[in-house]
Amino acid sequence: MSQAGAAAVVPAASSTRSSSITDVPWDELDKPKFYTLAFTSFLGLRVLLHPTLVVKTRMQATGEVYSGTVAAVRHIVKQEGMRGVYKGFGVASLSLLPRQAYFTIYELLRRYLGPESSPSLYMSMGAQQGEVVRNMVAGAGASVAMQVATVPIDVVSQRLMVAGIAGGEGGPTTAAAIAREVYATGGVRGFYRGFAAAVMQFAPTSAAWWSAYGLYKFAPTSAAWWSAYGLYKEPLAARIDALPLNLSEEARQILVQATAGYLAGATTVVLTNPLDVIRTRLQVRRGAAAAGATMLSEARALWAAAGARALMKGLGPRMISVAPASVLVVTTYEYIKRVSRKPAEAVPESVRQELAAAAQLCRRYSGQPV
Repeated sequence: MSQAGAAAVVPAASSTRSSSITDVPWDELDKPKFYTLAFTSFLGLRVLLHPTLVVKTRMQATGEVYSGTVAAVRHIVKQEGMRGVYKGFGVASLSLLPRQAYFTIYELLRRYLGPESSPSLYMSMGAQQGEVVRNMVAGAGASVAMQVATVPIDVVSQRLMVAGIAGGEGGPTTAAAIAREVYATGGVRGFYRGFAAAVMQFAPTSAAWWSAYGLYKFAPTSAAWWSAYGLYKEPLAARIDALPLNLSEEARQILVQATAGYLAGATTVVLTNPLDVIRTRLQVRRGAAAAGATMLSEARALWAAAGARALMKGLGPRMISVAPASVLVVTTYEYIKRVSRKPAEAVPESVRQELAAAAQLCRRYSGQPV
């Protein structure tokens, strides 16, 4: 990723092999190939994961209609058939386009915050802490930018998911009709209902996810620093190396990335579920019910109705969706980067020199021999 021999050279605590968990620098990617593969791959993932999004949205937005995740799935399929769990799929899939921008912005911010562009960050904090801040800021910045494009899509797609069901709020049942109603009652601002809640949920989620992923994936310079964050007393890669498995280097990298992705996803799901509940309820409200609704009023109403339990609604389907989805998304993303890498001779010499310099700086700030 970006200048990102930086991340690639985060050093090992236990073995030299642990340092071989690498990233592909953004400057070395064949961009047309990368974007084409990313769009088609993530469309396939959307087909797999959309039903969990429908179930989560129904549970959060329709009170006590469903008693649990399994009951919700059974009820939807019984009443509406398999089409029911794919409500809003077409509209929701439009978010795949801004998702390409999300990864681009994330990578560019990482490049800007790399050890060569921002050496003071690494000199003051060290390599690992510098990487945490780098991933955190890049993840949050990319998420905020993406919400501008995806919140209107979410407003329409989530209303489609709850349209015409018991416990919902009634109203139009097609994407075009919903969009017309949103515009008629709230103008352009209507499409950004829940924008603040989305930013407050997804920016910290993105920041936490990329930071956690980097922490879980890469080995730190010292076991003491690692365990101080309550993660591992030894690096994830070292633990995987200790398993009685005869893995190729490619399989080993995928396993480390998949495990780190799952742990990062599970961590962020638990931390951000209350914000997800509030955002979803704000976005599916209609008419007069929407006029005075705020994040605070929704939180108070949920707490009054069912206490803390209300803020954990949909946790099951979110965990089923987000944690495994994190594995699929990150391993797919990392694989697409690997297969989209330009041949070494196609990378300009100036870029290779920049990446080598960034790697050297990161080693220096880590206290390793340069």
